[in-house]
Amino acid sequence: MADNKLTQNLKHSIVLTSEMRKNLDILQANTLNLQNIIRHNIESNPMLEEVQPDSEIDSEKESEEDFDNDFSAFTLSKNSKHDFLINSIPEKSSLREDLITQAYCDYKDEDMLKTFARLCEYLDERGFLEEDSILAMIDEGFDKDKVEESLEILRSLEPAGVGAKDLRDCFLLQLERTQNILAYRIIDECYDLFLKRKIVEIAKKLCASKIAVEHAFEILAKLHTSPAREYENLGEDFIFADIAIVSENNELRVELLDKFMPELRINNDYRTMLASGKFAESDGNYLREKIGDAKFLIKAIKARNDTLLAIANYVANFQRDYFFGGNLKNLTMTKVAEELNFHLSTISRAVSEKYVYTNSGIKPLKFFFANAFESESGEELSTDAVKKEILKFVAEEDASAPLSDSQIAELLKEKNMEISRRTVAKYRDELGIASKSMRKRHT
Repeated sequence: MADNKLTQNLKHSIVLTSEMRKNLDILQANTLNLQNIIRHNIESNPMLEEVQPDSEIDSEKESEEDFDNDFSAFTLSKNSKHDFLINSIPEKSSLREDLITQAYCDYKDEDMLKTFARLCEYLDERGFLEEDSILAMIDEGFDKDKVEESLEILRSLEPAGVGAKDLRDCFLLQLERTQNILAYRIIDECYDLFLKRKIVEIAKKLCASKIAVEHAFEILAKLHTSPAREYENLGEDFIFADIAIVSENNELRVELLDKFMPELRINNDYRTMLASGKFAESDGNYLREKIGDAKFLIKAIKARNDTLLAIANYVANFQRDYFFGGNLKNLTMTKVAEELNFHLSTISRAVSEKYVYTNSGIKPLKFFFANAFESESGEELSTDAVKKEILKFVAEEDASAPLSDSQIAELLKEKNMEISRRTVAKYRDELGIASKSMRKRHT
């Protein structure tokens, strides 16, 4: 008889609470995303408000002073400030911005516009809208009729096809604006056959000639598959620095670029009324809950900024040589986490999607976490330092007799950077440098 055994397995798992998730989202958010988070919270929480200047004139003056103060420690030239702003300004607006602008031109109902703006946030990267987005908005508390009306407005705007639930729907929205009924019917009634390009079967089913169907296919070939295609590269053009690390007079200045971030506070009018007991119990409980949410957000933003600034200061000190024209040293997130007494995941999230304004331009914060490897002789080398030397060798080589990868490896060895020929070839490819034969120029 087999023995009955009672076994117990202990599993350690981390369950993220709602507050923990919010903290992580705020920590990971870059300047632009954090601004969106703040705006959303201001709109949804009556106990949270932005500190407003006394007047429009004061606002403009303060905005200019904020920018000057942000860079006063660096005494940058006017041209440097101009370059910073130019590097941060997008050349074109986003899809959501364009859609909201179109809606504002045609509709004046504030509730409708607010509903419409929220609906636009549900668009995916293609400009499509999943069917459950409507239900999600209704669950959020938006009026069902206004949500459905907002959807109709969205689907009528440019670019054609925006707000579609899938590719077929996207095609139909575009075809609604054309005069070709046959092309519309092909997508509406024969979509599967269209995907297989069954022209003869489509012609038979729709009682149309083969030539007419072929002509319709020419029209269908011009339809786009992503309404947001024109906006796909916008994120690459729009980079706003979160931190500044600038070298001047043998000193490094580090600053968090948060002067343009909305300053938050608890709504004092509501808090005073709440303290006086002027609200019903249910209303009072609701406002107290919102005060808690507001305090949590303010605290989380401060923690995010403090963490980011601590990392920036560490990076500036550790990579000091780089900021004065030297090479990057090997630096891992694990090392920073240990030195600053943070969890590794905290460092990883804080570094993610953040950018640094430097004397040589805007760079990802991850850039300063240089990879290193062990050389043939066992010495730890920075990848960045080796690549710089390769670039220098190629720039100075004789164009009629360019260096081979083996020759570059030998030159590196003379500089105590002993790596294999294969590693040289790998780094050369990563630098976009052609092979020896491709670089050779005949005179």
